[in-house]
Amino acid sequence: EWGHRWLDLKRRGNIDIIMDQISVRKGSTWASYKQWFPIPLSEIQKDPNLVQNEGY
Repeated sequence: EWGHRWLDLKRRGNIDIIMDQISVRKGSTWASYKQWFPIPLSEIQKDPNLVQNEGY
């Protein structure tokens, strides 16, 4: 089904391989941290045990 490929690539650990290839074709670059969203600062302030995702 549409939209599941992104999650499948992340789950199987193939995201960096595929995105490196695609980004070169599109003339851009891929950084592995981009597969994760940043944790909102308000959530980190509520729970000091949370650690921000790398790259943000």
